[in-house]
Amino acid sequence: LESNHDLAAAAARIETAQADARISGANLYPQAAGSLSAARSQQSVGGSAVRSDRFGVSLDVSWELDVWGRIRSGVRASVADLQAVQADYAGARLSLTAQTAKAWLAVVEARQQVELAEQTVTNYRATAKQAGDRVQEGVASPSDKHLSLSSLASAEGLLEQRRQLLDQARRQLEVLLGRYP
Repeated sequence: LESNHDLAAAAARIETAQADARISGANLYPQAAGSLSAARSQQSVGGSAVRSDRFGVSLDVSWELDVWGRIRSGVRASVADLQAVQADYAGARLSLTAQTAKAWLAVVEARQQVELAEQTVTNYRATAKQAGDRVQEGVASPSDKHLSLSSLASAEGLLEQRRQLLDQARRQLEVLLGRYP
């Protein structure tokens, strides 16, 4: 929950929605704007210079009466949007938690599958060695040895597939945790 990038983006969307809700509520109150101005001019009149300074202050106040409820409706819509974004965030947290638990269980399962495949390879190696020894002693046919070697090769291939699945499961878990896989 602390390092997931998607969850961080959802948290940022909450902050944006909060700011939008504050902005939409600002129209309910009077708006004021002020300005100051200063100007200096110099004119030449009949050979003499006349200098004048001009200063100005302006204050504008406006307030829109919400007779038809347009502004209040906008505020309610912004608050509803904020609540929707907060619900999305809560859902994203819950989903991330569930996905992380599922990915963790997938890693545990894949690790156990690798261990089982390793035991199977060890057993098939022992069987192949016994079949080879039996062929040398003349007790078994060469087809028994070839069959056991084929089974060993299949088990080794399955072991490699299981290892790849374990790596994929670990990468998926690391991505959910916000780590570089």
